[in-house]
Amino acid sequence: MLPLVLLAANGSWLWDSPRYFDTNVYIGFFKHYLEFKMPYIANYKSSRLPFVLPGALLYGLLPGAIAHHLLHLGFLSVEALAVYAMVRRRFGARAAYVTAAALVTSTFSHTLSSYHNQAATTYFVLALFALEWPARAPWPARFACAGALYAMGLTTDSVLGLLGPFLALHAVGALPRPLRVWHVLSAGVIVAAGGVAAIGLFGALNVALGGPFLFFTEQLRYSANIAKSHGLSRIPVAAIPGEIFQLPMLAVPAAIGVASLVLLVGCARRRRWGWAAAEAGGFLMALGFAAVGQARGLGVLDLHVLFQVFSAPMYLALGALLGRFGPRGDGWIGWRFAALVAILSVAPLALAGDYASRLLLRVAPVWPAAVYGVPFVFILALVAAAIAWWRRARNPAPAIAVAAALGLANPLCTEPTQPANLYQVGRECPFRSEVFAAVLEVDAVISAFDPKNEATWASAAPAIEEPGFDGRDFCHQLPIETAARAALLSHYFYTSDELIYGAVSHPPKKVTLVATSPAQLKTLEASARTGIPAGSILRPAVVRSFPHSKFTLVVGGYDVVPGSS
Repeated sequence: MLPLVLLAANGSWLWDSPRYFDTNVYIGFFKHYLEFKMPYIANYKSSRLPFVLPGALLYGLLPGAIAHHLLHLGFLSVEALAVYAMVRRRFGARAAYVTAAALVTSTFSHTLSSYHNQAATTYFVLALFALEWPARAPWPARFACAGALYAMGLTTDSVLGLLGPFLALHAVGALPRPLRVWHVLSAGVIVAAGGVAAIGLFGALNVALGGPFLFFTEQLRYSANIAKSHGLSRIPVAAIPGEIFQLPMLAVPAAIGVASLVLLVGCARRRRWGWAAAEAGGFLMALGFAAVGQARGLGVLDLHVLFQVFSAPMYLALGALLGRFGPRGDGWIGWRFAALVAILSVAPLALAGDYASRLLLRVAPVWPAAVYGVPFVFILALVAAAIAWWRRARNPAPAIAVAAALGLANPLCTEPTQPANLYQVGRECPFRSEVFAAVLEVDAVISAFDPKNEATWASAAPAIEEPGFDGRDFCHQLPIETAARAALLSHYFYTSDELIYGAVSHPPKKVTLVATSPAQLKTLEASARTGIPAGSILRPAVVRSFPHSKFTLVVGGYDVVPGSS
């Protein structure tokens, strides 16, 4: 419900930033994967069937804009419901409600909505949930289902392999008591069997659709190459604390990590262990494995799209922290509490998002550490912790303090691709939605002109990657060239072999160009002529123009034929 309130205030935030290449590549997969042609079948994204197939289904049945929104909000809502159910069972309804509200309204849950990380996180949360629900089902059946869901998440995002120990921790907690070695060993076998069965079912489905049974091999090859080359990590693990102010996606996890450590120390002093300690310790363990991934070159701690799966342990730890205040058996929540938490979660983004973005622009030159708002998160966390401790005997007060801190931090600390001004009521900017519409328009033209995706392609290099503030708003200084690049990416991108070994040039048969004006198209055409073989010319086959309120895209398709200019 809360994301729908944010959408009613301003729909700009749910669209993808055209800055990021892969979201537009995924649109191509959703539209064309089932055609089983190049380059889709030879790119590692073809291994992510648990994400690609739902996307292909939605885009095949519904208009593109509706399919886009349903795909992301569907996965996000399912994750939130599962997290709510787990936290409520262990720590009470108030803790569960605040946790779920924080999850669905976090700007980090909205970043790159056509990317696979949200789907992977949802599958992982469902795997944790399946270990315990339905409670009446035999535990082997639940564990097999959990293994299947974990395998679906793992084939969607191989980074989930680092969270295997966290799943094992929950599995041990869900086993019947008294705990026996035989139960632990058989549980591992059952989870693995469930995973193998799920992969087999997806492989069989892929064969029935026309694809290969071993659909996951491209991702295995590509991930192994990344790990071998240490290709994604930019910051050494030891340097992460010193770079924390440049890594906004780590601000809230760092604050919750510190609070989890304090909770564990308190449990150790009292010698009281339970699910609160397990979730807090599990999150710290997950952060440790994230550091291992960073050291192995996976970029887990400096790329939000790779870190997002670690938000699942984080929100469960948040629920555990909130559960320390107030009774667990508090039943349903009152409407006043629910309304107040909802307002605290939504209002800062919807009513002050634009002002928060402007504030950061003003503060950054005089306080460089605050360029991404990270210090504000730590300040708000300290204030919330102090209030929660001071009012710990008053049941709703700590939860409200935490909800307020998370809500206020939300517009102040965001990814550069998901600024808070996108949420401001009355300040909707159609740029991102028009880029999406243009991608679909150009997709139809390219599909007709170049059905085999064999053309060479080009667009103008963007001068900027994200909208800038021009003194009035964030909707006039726009990176319109990113729209042209995005339109090409649904058809033209590198295969796994080209990413690993480098692209090999071939004599062009066709050329596809996308520009933001007829004059720019002429410039691109002149440059393209220099790359064709001697004795050949570019013969125009299609030229189409797609005007929008913020930009115009001009598409040119050319056949390379013998002749002289």
